[in-house]
Amino acid sequence: MVKKLFSHQQKNEKTRGRGLSLLLAFLLILSLLTSCSPPLTPEETKEALASRIESVDVSGCDTVVECLSLWKFPGGYDVAKLLEVEKRMHDDFYKALNMPAMARLAADCFMAVYYDEISFSDKTAYTDALIRCLVMALGDDYAIYRTAEEYGAYQESMSGSYGGIGMTVRKNFDTGEIKVVRLISDSPAQRAGVLVGDLLYSVEGMPVTKDTMEEAFAKMQGEVGDAVHFTVLRDGVEIPFEIVRENMENMTVSYTISEEKIATVTVTSFKSSTFKYFKAAVDAAEAAGAIGFIFDMRDNPGGYLSSVLSVLEYFVPDETELCSYGTEKETTTYVASEVYEGEGTDHVISVPCVVLCNGATASAGELFTAALRDYNDMGILRATVIGTNLETVVVDGVEYGATFGKGIMQSSYKLSDKSVLTMTSAFYNPPCGVNYHGVGVIPDLVCEEADVMTTARQALLDLIENK
Repeated sequence: MVKKLFSHQQKNEKTRGRGLSLLLAFLLILSLLTSCSPPLTPEETKEALASRIESVDVSGCDTVVECLSLWKFPGGYDVAKLLEVEKRMHDDFYKALNMPAMARLAADCFMAVYYDEISFSDKTAYTDALIRCLVMALGDDYAIYRTAEEYGAYQESMSGSYGGIGMTVRKNFDTGEIKVVRLISDSPAQRAGVLVGDLLYSVEGMPVTKDTMEEAFAKMQGEVGDAVHFTVLRDGVEIPFEIVRENMENMTVSYTISEEKIATVTVTSFKSSTFKYFKAAVDAAEAAGAIGFIFDMRDNPGGYLSSVLSVLEYFVPDETELCSYGTEKETTTYVASEVYEGEGTDHVISVPCVVLCNGATASAGELFTAALRDYNDMGILRATVIGTNLETVVVDGVEYGATFGKGIMQSSYKLSDKSVLTMTSAFYNPPCGVNYHGVGVIPDLVCEEADVMTTARQALLDLIENK
């Protein structure tokens, strides 16, 4: 009887246990059904991330990676590479960095430019986009991140020949515009109908803005035989182009001499091969009996510091100062005989010179212009600087026309995966020691574009007569 009663009690307990389990399962399912929200739409996901970027305080973070984590950025980017870029910025950028503030700027850039364009599952594209936004957040107009492939194309474009379409552009860092300022004769761009004055509107589908300007410019370069797709804005109308890149020779120097024996040497940029061509042009002009030189630096955007220093060294005696560069803490001075690309020279230019410049004469082009002005003031040679289509600057309340105004230099740092980070690292000054960054070089004479060669000829003859 006891055994029977115990068995009956066990059955009741099992029944109650099963009932309790069923009840708990029912309550759990009911809780899930009533508490679960439908999954967020892609737009809602984006809005939620934007809201976190706006509201979550990251002021205590030491790295951008920490900020991204607090904002719950989608995973999948290369954390180690992002930290490597941050370290390089801390170690080598010339200003102190506020990483939380930079992170917020970078995040805003990413949301505006890349969020809808890249796949978060593509680790490389996702990481590259974050790095480009971080570089933008530096506040350095000349900083740029290039993948290994992009840097290879850039190096090629600065060497003897490269894959391109034959146009020179001018970048406006205030507006983000990229303007065509020069076309190589019979180049792919000229044959396709690109015109001087056209504005790049998009490149490979990427709109050209202040944030994307450097990346868009890098996309113009590439392999010979590959096509580049871009759109220009001309008189408010969008005009699309598909142009196949060809092998372009970097003939950065051209030369003519008139019957009066006035030599005109045009330098379009300062690349690795420029000095070789410059020396050949000057030597040919001197052998032909040149009585003076007109050096045309109009629309010259600059280039390598070593290239322009080699060119300047061909003008002046040994030990003449060429330029100084450095930071607020340390300055280095280059003098003639230290940087010449050949085996040494005592060559000097003894005839008068005129330098032509405009608002697109920048960087190394400005250093050349300022150096010849300074050498005239120092009595080393005779030179006059003539400007046309200049930028407007205000000095001590007075308006002047001046060149572009870039007196700082950049250094490039190779990362572990062979991609390259380029940042402003120092300033450089012409021989007089006065930096012109943000101001430009103010010419001695100003004239209209149509009159520039006539004005240059007369200025040169005046120097010859007043020797």
